Amino acid sequence: MAANEEFDIAIIGGGPGGYSAAFRAAQLGASVVLIEIFKIGGVCLHAGCIPYKALLEDVRVINLFRRREEFGIASSGDWIDFSRIVERKNGIVERLQNGLRGLVKKNKVAYIEGMGSIAAPGRVLVRNLRDRSEREIKAKNIIIATGSKPKFIPMFAADGSRVLFSDHIVDLTAPPRSLAILGGGPIGVETASVFKPLGTEITIIEAMPGIMINEDEEIGIELDRRLRERGINILTGAKVSAVEKVDKSVEIRLTNSTGREEIILVQNLLVAIGRDGLVERLGLEKVGVEVDRNYIKVNKKMQTSVPGIYAVGDVASPPLLAHKAAAEGVLAAETIVGKESPPVDFNKVPHCTYCEPQVASIGLTENQAEERGYGVKVGRFSFKISGKAFCEGEEEGFVKVIADGKTGEILGAHMIGHEVTELIMVCSQAMYAESTTYELGRAIYAHPTRSEVIREAALDINKESLLK
Repeated sequence: MAANEEFDIAIIGGGPGGYSAAFRAAQLGASVVLIEIFKIGGVCLHAGCIPYKALLEDVRVINLFRRREEFGIASSGDWIDFSRIVERKNGIVERLQNGLRGLVKKNKVAYIEGMGSIAAPGRVLVRNLRDRSEREIKAKNIIIATGSKPKFIPMFAADGSRVLFSDHIVDLTAPPRSLAILGGGPIGVETASVFKPLGTEITIIEAMPGIMINEDEEIGIELDRRLRERGINILTGAKVSAVEKVDKSVEIRLTNSTGREEIILVQNLLVAIGRDGLVERLGLEKVGVEVDRNYIKVNKKMQTSVPGIYAVGDVASPPLLAHKAAAEGVLAAETIVGKESPPVDFNKVPHCTYCEPQVASIGLTENQAEERGYGVKVGRFSFKISGKAFCEGEEEGFVKVIADGKTGEILGAHMIGHEVTELIMVCSQAMYAESTTYELGRAIYAHPTRSEVIREAALDINKESLLK
């Protein structure tokens, strides 16, 4: 590629937001260059969504194998080869990365590996980190899709050896003997679900009164109970005062919920207290792009304060979700080429946590709906009355549907149980289509399926469930 070649769109960042914007823009006839500092796919593919889910699937199989006699399979031994688990995870990442590379070529998107920054509106400077060479790209529009990084607090600075961020977890070559997890959010509970079945002693330390506080309160309480049943130690309302590396361990000093001081000694500490938008070294100050609390300010069309510059995904705003980033990338691309598209409705973005049991939600919690003044009605139904759940040996958990009592509008849905991250899309599609709980409950669901529990929860709103 010649220096100073011009494009319609230059995209800085090759994660879900960046590559989705690139492919959609190319479909619509725009000339596109995609600039990525690391590897195409971003954190989601290489250190987040995909490797975590690969590890969790291995653990699901291990847990199922340990229950083999329940399913009529007699055998002995319980041998785990963690190196094979890592090999499988790496293979999945490589296959998906190759698939993205193929799509780059198919869509005729120019691809540059390097660190992109904005030299001026319409000009992107790309630095090759191998040979330190630089080149300038001209583009009529720029999309920033640089993603996020772990939130940094000096007390909890990661060294990649004993104190870890989530990015380090997927590169471990052996399960830790003991692991303290600072933070009871999605990353924390997913990591606990990965390593507890592999023999790691797990302690979750959460400053708030409960884990998964952004989920519906009933879901958080149920997950807390289930994780404790699996032998995971959970300390809520705990304030960490010091972290110190001692010999080959990490010493954590904290004050528990009763005000008593405790000292926890573990092999590793995972810091999972959140992430911030990756806004550094982009030249934002130079061109006047406004930033608010580590996120780039954008309007509903993903436009920043500077004309011709857009931002999508984690760097733009929470929620920090790959599918939300992809939707915003598509919206930015369509806006640039002049195609009218509706803004991304955050209330209709599903949230999925792949712990064991899984948690999935969309829309308002019961408390949020009440705070907004709705006359709330709630329907609940347990998987313990699902024939399919019984057949699978996975009957724990429930579905909760929140509705406006006056109109029947679906305000939210919350689930905990086996594979609920797949089921949430039933409610996502219903909310997107502006269906009511009447339609959600009166639709005909195949029997036996786990999705029938959604129908029964919707019918339960008006006490019409036939199975409760």
